[in-house]
Amino acid sequence: MVEEGQVPWLGLPVEQVTQFTCYARSDSRKLSGGGYILEAELRGVQNSSGARTGAGGKLLCFFEYDPVIYMGGIISAETGLRASPELAEIYKSQNLGNISLLKEPLCLTAYPRAGELVSLGRKSSVWRIREALSRGIEQRCYKMGEDSGGLLLALLLGNRDGLSIWESRIFREAGCSHILALSGMHLGILSALILLILHPLPGRKPAFIVSSVIVLVYLILTGFGISLVRAALMYFLFGLSNAFYRKTSAFDILLLSFVVLTAAAPSTFYTLSFQLSFLAVAGILTAAPEINQFLKPWLPAALRLPLSCSAGAQLLVIPLLLPTFGVIYPVGLIAGIIIAPMVTLFIWSGLIFLITGLKPVSIFSDLIYKAICRVAETAAAAPSVSYDESALWLVPLLAGLIILLSMYSIRRRMLNGISGKL
Repeated sequence: MVEEGQVPWLGLPVEQVTQFTCYARSDSRKLSGGGYILEAELRGVQNSSGARTGAGGKLLCFFEYDPVIYMGGIISAETGLRASPELAEIYKSQNLGNISLLKEPLCLTAYPRAGELVSLGRKSSVWRIREALSRGIEQRCYKMGEDSGGLLLALLLGNRDGLSIWESRIFREAGCSHILALSGMHLGILSALILLILHPLPGRKPAFIVSSVIVLVYLILTGFGISLVRAALMYFLFGLSNAFYRKTSAFDILLLSFVVLTAAAPSTFYTLSFQLSFLAVAGILTAAPEINQFLKPWLPAALRLPLSCSAGAQLLVIPLLLPTFGVIYPVGLIAGIIIAPMVTLFIWSGLIFLITGLKPVSIFSDLIYKAICRVAETAAAAPSVSYDESALWLVPLLAGLIILLSMYSIRRRMLNGISGKL
């Protein structure tokens, strides 16, 4: 049985639908090329004669304007639905019902215009509270500055609506898009703040329980992005291990997180964010230690360790990024090392401003923002590596080398008793 909504089903032919009701599974978000998108779950459909019936499945709504819809919202739209030719062929050839072995979630699309949407409320009070908090944080971020506030909002909540097309482009072409995606780095910053607050608590278990609640609230606030869910799950598992004085390796935690997530939500295994998230961490745990050993004679630890982690993560995701996007940006290896600590400082200063509202803090944050953009813009001018059909051999070659390197790394670390350390 697949997750709810993976396979669309309608009680009416798609071409007869003139109105639908759906449940927002995410916040509406801005696309890098302009326009907005909303991931939703169908609930019901209606035709021009007024006949209504139930419906289900994933729905992607595209807008030319910002609809300002938050996760958990129930909306109705007076517009039709569209099905891709591939989906139409599947409908003709199979009676899928609610069971499917298809790898990719199928979905319908809709293009509501201004005036065609009607809000029908919220599914639960949790989402109403979340929306109020999200709106409050958003307003507070923009008080820090129009441009710097947009970046802070993206880094804190994953909301990129405040980023310009230029900002999105320079981060992408600098090979630093991953910094904007909520992941382990952002949870690490939150964890450091939690540790400072919970330091007076005696014992490991009370601190772990309180920190787990805070992380869970943060997950709800950010909308359960898969990379952040993976990082949070690893945080919970590490916390349980430490709370009960159990020794475990980072690689074991990664594998257990993989099993738990794929068992809980099988279709996420086929999403790009899931694959990139696990491959990047696997690269840090397997390839990075070997790169670190290789660089040890030439670089000091302050440069060697971040470069090893960056290179290890990049090495394992390249075979996936190349055929998917057709281009990679090698400059990201260096740019990420420079930008990551600047982003950490920017987030900390932003958090201080959100709490205090002090003007000098906003001025300092704006200076950091401009420095981040200057570094990203400079790095974006570096040459990229393109991939086309003439280079099909490159991906299996890289994959083979990565597998051999990973197997060697795991074997060496098992023999030497090394676990999750560089």
